[in-house]
Amino acid sequence: MSQNFKKIGETVDKFGVPLILMRSDVIDFTPAFLPLWKGWVEIYEKGWAIHRIHFGNNTPVVWAERTNGKFVGAVNYRWIPEDKSVWILMTVTADDERKKGINNILLTESIVTGN
Repeated sequence: MSQNFKKIGETVDKFGVPLILMRSDVIDFTPAFLPLWKGWVEIYEKGWAIHRIHFGNNTPVVWAERTNGKFVGAVNYRWIPEDKSVWILMTVTADDERKKGINNILLTESIVTGN
């Protein structure tokens, strides 16, 4: 069981409520693991995805938590060194945390910390 989490910063959502930003080189054993898989199942069941999973345990993830440790949202991505680019694989935001700017914060952080 690997818990190589790294705190990468602190910020606030668009209402000024504090967030802690975290990162891991892999999604397994992170608080983002189950929400990412549930998000994938949701978009698949709605017919918005093909029969293919674009991410796995070995892809990096950034996520946000409240100061009490509550999971808020995550972005799973892949760094493509030959293109010097970040491919966003999956994003998820907790239902009660939507419309607070979380996804934008995490997408920006994914691009900044990509490699």
